[in-house]
Amino acid sequence: MQKSGKHDDWLIGSRNGTPVDLHNLVARVIRPHVDGNIKCVRCKKVPKASQHQWKSLYAGRRCAATLAIQRTGGNFAVAQRLLRHKSLKTTLDVYNKGLTDLALQQGMEQAYPTAKQLES
Repeated sequence: MQKSGKHDDWLIGSRNGTPVDLHNLVARVIRPHVDGNIKCVRCKKVPKASQHQWKSLYAGRRCAATLAIQRTGGNFAVAQRLLRHKSLKTTLDVYNKGLTDLALQQGMEQAYPTAKQLES
């Protein structure tokens, strides 16, 4: 990853220092690793099929946001930052699928710590 001279964002860079074309990234790197039938231009190998079905980069974005929310115990601010939403309301409207089991457990542990947690 590299910084673009024109932007403050992080971009995936191409070999010539420009932002990577996402269609090329999918066709030349991601699909070979998912499908396993063509050579990847990055690793120069024909990888084994991944046993997963390719959806889209947007599906990957949604998955990353959902995992960030779950792994942080329901902290939607982390997902907001990851997705670069200006408003937390946008993140909550799109990704608020209810309280995850992990978030409930972590919230209960914070509200009602066990004796063992109090000792440490």
